[in-house]
Amino acid sequence: AYIENDAWYEETAKQIVRLYFLPVEEGGLVRQLKSGGLAFDEFATATPTVPLFGNLYSLIGLAEYAAYFEDPDVRTILRGGLRGLKELLPKYDTGKWVLFDLHPCRRCASANEIRKRCALLELLSTRSEDSEYAAYAQKWRGYLETFANKRYYFFQRLWEPIRLRFLAKKLGI
Repeated sequence: AYIENDAWYEETAKQIVRLYFLPVEEGGLVRQLKSGGLAFDEFATATPTVPLFGNLYSLIGLAEYAAYFEDPDVRTILRGGLRGLKELLPKYDTGKWVLFDLHPCRRCASANEIRKRCALLELLSTRSEDSEYAAYAQKWRGYLETFANKRYYFFQRLWEPIRLRFLAKKLGI
């Protein structure tokens, strides 16, 4: 908007950010956690998926929006999302690898996806001035360097289609 000097960009951003004020059940992007923190989902499903990429991009986008428009309401949503991310980060961590999302099928992220998540966590750490996000990035990068963890990922990927089939049967899909 600033570069193009076109109000269309600003109006579009204002319309999009309203989705962060609506719960997933009403067509929005927000899931409220029991602790009061917020998580952002990409799809309105009964079973939350809460993909880590979606949360990280949402938080970075909300931070940019709040800074550009100096919007206190969006800053409130951003703070809730940061609290929620801190609560959820341990759930993405298997102790050997990183999950793609929080869906019950427990899909593992690829090594490339983990690298991208780590870069986003470091950016978020810098923007929020909170070193906890960078600590997760460092820990997860360490997973990529251990042969035992790579082997864990390999077997998880082999087992994934079978696990998905059993989950689908259990959910009646």
